[in-house]
Amino acid sequence: ATAKLMFADRQRLAPGESCYAQVRLKTKIVPARGDRFIIRSLSPVTTIGGGSVIDPHPRKHGRSEEHVRRLETLEKGDPREVVELLLGEARPGGLTFEELLKRSELPAGKLQQVLEDGETATAPGDAVGKGPFFHPQAVEDFNRSVLAALEERRRQSPADPTLSLDQLAKAASLPADGRDFHALLAALAGAGEITARGSRYSLADAEAKLSDEQKRLMEAVAGALESGGAAPSPLKSLRDEYGGKDLELVLGILVDQGKVVKVKPDLYYAAEPLAAARERLIERCREAERITLAEFLDLLGISRKYAQALLEYFDRTGVTRRLGDYRVLRRKAR
Repeated sequence: ATAKLMFADRQRLAPGESCYAQVRLKTKIVPARGDRFIIRSLSPVTTIGGGSVIDPHPRKHGRSEEHVRRLETLEKGDPREVVELLLGEARPGGLTFEELLKRSELPAGKLQQVLEDGETATAPGDAVGKGPFFHPQAVEDFNRSVLAALEERRRQSPADPTLSLDQLAKAASLPADGRDFHALLAALAGAGEITARGSRYSLADAEAKLSDEQKRLMEAVAGALESGGAAPSPLKSLRDEYGGKDLELVLGILVDQGKVVKVKPDLYYAAEPLAAARERLIERCREAERITLAEFLDLLGISRKYAQALLEYFDRTGVTRRLGDYRVLRRKAR
């Protein structure tokens, strides 16, 4: 395999000397830590040295004392130092047991001992065993960043002190759909520091502080949806009647409180009429074993638009499933 050598602490290597070096390959190989290799010149073809693999998965680097110290740790450090180094490099994320085993080349039993001491690695929540494991500083940094972002949100928006998962992930410099972000977030919630409000989060002691005008709007919207029964005003009509400035805010609070349910992006139901529609659907399906869209809209006395939206919602939430033109109850709803 054709390659170049980049020495870690010098420009030239004299005969009989040794040093750390990065082997930059032109073609892919599958090395493992401890593998031995020889180096030959291309012209003339002569064996000029050899070595052993310390890090099979390095990032590209040049000469520096930092790289020398890193390689010394990987080659000669005790298991605790090796694990601490690898977890430190993974920050702000973490590594699973299998990933640490692969990168450290430590015996599984020795690695388990290091992870169980609780000082070198932190496993949030119930992750003990397989991970992901984090450098303790990574956990501290994550908690500080998320709590600071939520505190700033509470200060700037007392009426809505919540942030979305994407906003929290950005504050923590982690991908919102990644396992590390969700493991750390779950641990913070489990410790009682933050609270989930639907798909959003806030500080555990944060409460929405509405102005008198916002409180009146929330009462009006809740009343309108309640009086709408199985055919409430869609979001567009609510905007036309109440304006859009704080409507989304109060709807979100009503959803968090369980008083309102978001059936579609543009359609909200008061909780009681929705529960009543669900019970009537279940009762009819138990009697007749199935129901059509036309039968359901006649049952509730609503238009096709509302009946379709409700049946799709009940499909998504595990009440019914569609079989051709019919809906039947799922087993858990029978």
